[in-house]
Amino acid sequence: MEKKYLKKAGLIALTIGLILVSGCTGGGDSTTTSTEKTTTSNQGETSTTQPQEDIPTEIEELYSGFMEVKAGQWAEYVIKSGEMEINEKIKNLGENTINNIECTGFEIEMDSGKETSIMQIWTDSSNQKMVKYAMKTQDMVFCMDVGDFDEEMPAMGGEEGTPEEYMPEMQEISYGTYTTPTGKTVDVAKFKIEGAEAWVSSEVPFGMVKTVTPEGNTSMYLYDYGLSGAKRSISEDDILNCMDISQLMGNMSMLETPDMPELD
Repeated sequence: MEKKYLKKAGLIALTIGLILVSGCTGGGDSTTTSTEKTTTSNQGETSTTQPQEDIPTEIEELYSGFMEVKAGQWAEYVIKSGEMEINEKIKNLGENTINNIECTGFEIEMDSGKETSIMQIWTDSSNQKMVKYAMKTQDMVFCMDVGDFDEEMPAMGGEEGTPEEYMPEMQEISYGTYTTPTGKTVDVAKFKIEGAEAWVSSEVPFGMVKTVTPEGNTSMYLYDYGLSGAKRSISEDDILNCMDISQLMGNMSMLETPDMPELD
């Protein structure tokens, strides 16, 4: 159970673009296809809070893969599933030595409006294997043992960090621009994946900008981002001294239920 949850939490941080939950209808959409040099436009619902997209004047050198990951980077997304809306913020915490291993750290804050959960993940900088995972809830920090979690996590930036499905050499890439609700405009490349669409950018930390379901609904979009200034919510002392959740569960299982007195 712990492994399954751990893998899911890690993938939230590293492949957020694959979260293709059904949600709100996207705004206006204009694209330019590099191979055919034609433009198409599909107008959907409009909203004052939804991002805007425009046609770029040039399509050359608009996308070169995911940017190199650096300490302080952050990106904030909005994910919608039915009537539920989740705000998710991903932060690059830079490098630190964890369990005598040089690691790169990432922190994920998820806010549903009713509750907030914070996860912190540290991976071996040399091979992306997970080293430590912590979760903060109600001011308590818990850790999960990842010693036997041997699956390698993908890199998140730079030439080696661009996933195969988002390589700039792929054919039939559409290009455009995207404006966040906070007013920041970036160039984007649009990839078709099994009927869905993923928008990525070389100007945004972690690469992902927007996902669209096969039905044409926007399921996730970039709300804001920054190339510096990320601040951790789980302190270094907390991550080094957190309580192992497996030990906690073991201690709870050892508690004996007191015998109830017999009734005459």
